Amino acid sequence: IKLLLAFLYDKLKLKQILQPPIIASILAMTLGAVPFLKKLIFTPEAPLFFFTDSCMILGYAY
Repeated sequence: IKLLLAFLYDKLKLKQILQPPIIASILAMTLGAVPFLKKLIFTPEAPLFFFTDSCMILGYAY
């Protein structure tokens, strides 16, 4: 399996495709699409909302 994954990684040039903005976008879409995770992070009464709030503050600063 490890050899197969290494072959696919090399053949598909995943290093060029999987850049940090792409990974962040995929992660954000996944978190937004799963209702449990969305309620855990993005709603104002969520236990992990401090992370979303911090990102919003940084976004407003720019």
